[in-house]
Amino acid sequence: MTIHHVTKSDEGVYTCHISSRGESPPGWIYVTEKPTTASPTSTALESTSLTAHASAHLQLVFKLVIHLVVFCPYFISTVLMVYLYRHRPTGEHLVHPV
Repeated sequence: MTIHHVTKSDEGVYTCHISSRGESPPGWIYVTEKPTTASPTSTALESTSLTAHASAHLQLVFKLVIHLVVFCPYFISTVLMVYLYRHRPTGEHLVHPV
């Protein structure tokens, strides 16, 4: 919600009163200045922010790849070991010399 023509002195605790519902719990209202135009400084900050976001995204992808590289061989070897264990020759299938 945007309220126009306020100053920092309007900051404080407010409640909302709705006739059919009653009053809301109190909440603190902060007054911040909305940027009017993109200055070179804000553009540089946005660019830095986007670069940091892209870097964080790449780190997340890298961590995912590392986890997959570690997990896949472990998973495949576990499945293989279970398969071999379940299909091992048992005592009744062994041939005993007479």
